[in-house]
Amino acid sequence: MRLKKSELVAGVVVGIIIVVLAYYGAYIPIRNTPLKICQSRLKELSTGLQIYASSYGALPPARAWRDLLSDKRVRSMDAFVCPEVHLSPAQYQQFEQRKAAGIEFSVPHIPDGYAIFRPITGIAGSRIADPAHTPLLYDSNLFLPNASDNLESLDFRHYGRRANVVFTDAHMEALPEAPQVPANILRAPGEPPATAPVHHEHEH
Repeated sequence: MRLKKSELVAGVVVGIIIVVLAYYGAYIPIRNTPLKICQSRLKELSTGLQIYASSYGALPPARAWRDLLSDKRVRSMDAFVCPEVHLSPAQYQQFEQRKAAGIEFSVPHIPDGYAIFRPITGIAGSRIADPAHTPLLYDSNLFLPNASDNLESLDFRHYGRRANVVFTDAHMEALPEAPQVPANILRAPGEPPATAPVHHEHEH
């Protein structure tokens, strides 16, 4: 039985659609894998910081947050490394020089990839005025253990030029630009905590 021309065209179109869907269905998860791994590691570090703060009444100091978390508060030192870090030749040379100078990185073959938001280190989480909009940890291009700053090193290293940021209320966002930090990071004495809104993670 001979097929009509319209049926042949429809069959070709359907075939093309199937091929395209199969291609992107296989490609997208691979493309997103480093982003997901990074987010998982940041969440693990965030949980470790929360456990530390619960035990000691405050977040760790900026100068030693990695060191204090590595003491049985993370499953592996790989948690401090982002899989999407790709060093330029100059950055790799600097990394090797830092190792030669005695800096102890979390793993030997790649630098640490995250920084803590310095303004909230060493304080109790209950003093943070707006946890949903105050960063805790984020992708950083400082590439140092115990890295900290005021978001200056935020590194948009992921697909779509996005940076992972975990906030002090523990929600995660993959952002295309730096978050707007509240003007008053700490609550005034006697001021009640802010009511946390519901958040949906951005993982585009």
